[in-house]
Amino acid sequence: MKLAKFISIVLVFFTCSNAAAITRPIAYQAPVIAESVEQHPLIDAHLRAYNSNKFDEFKALFHPEVEAYEFPDKLLFKGMAGFDKTYEYLVSSIYKSAFISKRIVDRDFVIDRETITAAALENDMELVVIYQIKDNLIYRMMFLKQ
Repeated sequence: MKLAKFISIVLVFFTCSNAAAITRPIAYQAPVIAESVEQHPLIDAHLRAYNSNKFDEFKALFHPEVEAYEFPDKLLFKGMAGFDKTYEYLVSSIYKSAFISKRIVDRDFVIDRETITAAALENDMELVVIYQIKDNLIYRMMFLKQ
């Protein structure tokens, strides 16, 4: 219940923020984190590997029992087999860039407002991603598309 209330407050924060203040990155450049964003070594390494198309580095940052959800509770995959099926081609082959414009860090949770630019997308994709950290690895991701 506390997590749900916390997430609700975060979503209001991100939704009410001024989207016009986001400086759009030049496509396919890394790193792309707003200067005002609090640093988080694990999530920042994840972003650099994602933007650099380094799948092995990207995968090494995830817990063996990784879970991904479309917020609030639609399971997208669980475990490394689902992770590989979802991310291997996306991370290693597609020209794309993720830009973090806002971040909240609270103990084992990192909540990012991201803009994804990709050649395959007609328009940029805006989303909020909630990362849960376990054993110093990304254990759970929850995606909320704008």
